[in-house]
Amino acid sequence: YFGRPVMGSMWRTLVIAGCDEFLFNLSVLCVMKFR
Repeated sequence: YFGRPVMGSMWRTLVIAGCDEFLFNLSVLCVMKFR
C-alpha cells in the first residue's frame, strides 16, 4: 500500500509527458505542413 501513491504519481507523470510529446509532434507536423 505504501508504494501505490508513488507508482500512481509516476504513471500520471508518464502519461502527461506522453501527451505533451504527442502534442509537440502534432504541432511540429502542422508547422511543417503549412510552411
